[in-house]
Amino acid sequence: MIGFHAHEPASIHSLPTELLISIFKFVYSGKARYPFEMKPLPALNNLLNVCQRWDSIIQSLPIFWTHVKIFVDSNPTPLSRVHSFFGCSGSFPIDVEVLRRSGTYDAPDAAEYDRCRAVIDIMAPHLARCRTISFDVINSSSLPSISRDFRGAAPLILCLELKCPDRQRGTILLSQAPLRNFAHACLEFPSWLGSIESSSREDGVNIALSNFTPSPFIAKDQQFTLEKFLTVLASQPHLSSLSLNEVEFAYDSDSNDEEYTISASHLRLENIPSEFFERLLSSMQFSDLDAAYITRCPLGDAVAPTANEIHLAKIDEDEYIGWFLSYWAGFGAFLRIEDSPGLKDDDFIAITSHPFALTGHKYLHFANCPNFTVPGLIRMVEDLNTNSLWLTPGTPAVESLIVTDGPEKPTVEEAKWFQDNIDYYSWYTTRRMPAVSN
Repeated sequence: MIGFHAHEPASIHSLPTELLISIFKFVYSGKARYPFEMKPLPALNNLLNVCQRWDSIIQSLPIFWTHVKIFVDSNPTPLSRVHSFFGCSGSFPIDVEVLRRSGTYDAPDAAEYDRCRAVIDIMAPHLARCRTISFDVINSSSLPSISRDFRGAAPLILCLELKCPDRQRGTILLSQAPLRNFAHACLEFPSWLGSIESSSREDGVNIALSNFTPSPFIAKDQQFTLEKFLTVLASQPHLSSLSLNEVEFAYDSDSNDEEYTISASHLRLENIPSEFFERLLSSMQFSDLDAAYITRCPLGDAVAPTANEIHLAKIDEDEYIGWFLSYWAGFGAFLRIEDSPGLKDDDFIAITSHPFALTGHKYLHFANCPNFTVPGLIRMVEDLNTNSLWLTPGTPAVESLIVTDGPEKPTVEEAKWFQDNIDYYSWYTTRRMPAVSN
């Protein structure tokens, strides 16, 4: 009988390849992220550099190369390794993240452009396999151009994220590279649009555009008008979400106020200029919009889209929220208004004035809106209940009412009225009450 002392100490290097593969896969699956988050994943270098055997095992398994991270700072990922990233991933869909290490974004880096160009040239033939592409660099000139670099179908692309500090500051003429690329690509390179149309994804495409105003010095900016943009959107089978933040397009001089029907699940509008906001909403008809989120937009004479949910935030005091919601009230069910001094009793009256103001039950949430009154809110609920008697007799029209940090709290009698006439009612404050001195 051989004693235990006769054996060499066991180590992970003595494990069979099949067991090592299972361990690697378990560790990798526990660290994986949802593609849209694009958060840093642990570098495979930690495993690759252990020994030649581990390096060979990992490079033989495409599953480990579906999310590649490429550094383009002064200590860049070697181009040989970048080539291996795409080669080792085989035919698998891939998520590509091109970025700099933390702490390297402050100093100028003139060589960044050349490093990014080299990475883009290696990545371009693999565009058809890319699900997400993220660039986070210093200079907008280092970002890829859709019309110049992304040639060929991209049927799997879910997210294109192009970021750089000068774009966020908005101080450079070409700082809005993502949207400018999008607009110019639709003019010059329609096959990019075709690759989206041919996509088999049932959940649709996400389009998020920010910080763009057409430059008078760039002719193509003037060519890509609101009407062309809406034509692009209307041509899509479905949009999972459309998000516009500080965006404005030029208008066609011969526009005949045509309406465009757009299939989208979610709409987000933030910081949109007044005239463009009205024109945008008046030109779009949504066929199946679940929710619209509108933040810091001047409402003017615009009317809300017919979405099941409307979320308004940071609406100024001089805006007429009631007019904006009067038509929506006949179709939607969920309304949340927050941080909006523009919400007043007159708006409640306008909401209930629609002849079909209650085709369905309402879920209302008002947060930090100090300029309406409790009697005004009671009157709205009364009117909604009265209007709904013919539709659902005996059932309260408002199923849920939540008020957070509103005006003065209701009296005991008013609170009881809400409880008796609403299925779910809550009124509370998160503000710190002033201390009472003795």
